[in-house]
Amino acid sequence: MQLFKYFLTFLLCTSVYSQSVYELTPGTKSNVFELSFANGTGSIIQSVNISVQEAPEWIEFSSNGKSIDRINKADKPAAQFYFNISDNAPVGEEGKVSFRITDQTGRKWFRSYSVKVSPPKTFEVHQNYPNPFNPSTKIKYLIPQDAFVTIKVFNVLGEEVNKLVNDEIKAGIHEAIFNAVNISSGFYFYVVEAKGLDGKRYFDSKKMILLK
Repeated sequence: MQLFKYFLTFLLCTSVYSQSVYELTPGTKSNVFELSFANGTGSIIQSVNISVQEAPEWIEFSSNGKSIDRINKADKPAAQFYFNISDNAPVGEEGKVSFRITDQTGRKWFRSYSVKVSPPKTFEVHQNYPNPFNPSTKIKYLIPQDAFVTIKVFNVLGEEVNKLVNDEIKAGIHEAIFNAVNISSGFYFYVVEAKGLDGKRYFDSKKMILLK
């Protein structure tokens, strides 16, 4: 989880705010923007409504709107907006998340965050799902840089039965589908190899079960 906080002094701020770019990796869950408020008016504020005004399509919020009632000088309440990043968020793409703040009189303020999709930090191969499977299953893998990737499936005798991927793949989160409709039940192994542009090699293998 990544936590981004910006403290807003209510009614004592400029109309638009921008800051450095926050980097987010594809597939991350339960990230949160936290917007805090303080009453700088000298009187009780009956209510403040906060809503998501703009966001890239690869960000999914659990809620697009929040309300805070009766902000007084002693309190600094916060509105939290939890969000997930899509697995297929394009690495390197930048976007903006904007929030609109409205008080009970209809006055509006806006706050913006600049965000950028960064590559996964490590090479990782997930267990196929479903497992056991019939007749197809998905293999998810993460690569931290552009790489030439091969994914091969072997039986228990070490014989290659399928080559799922043999291509240059961009950094990010990817899936390969293994369709075993013409293969008999049993234990199989899938091997994921990647060679990055800097020559670094990655390797992992896992076992899966085909039940018909």
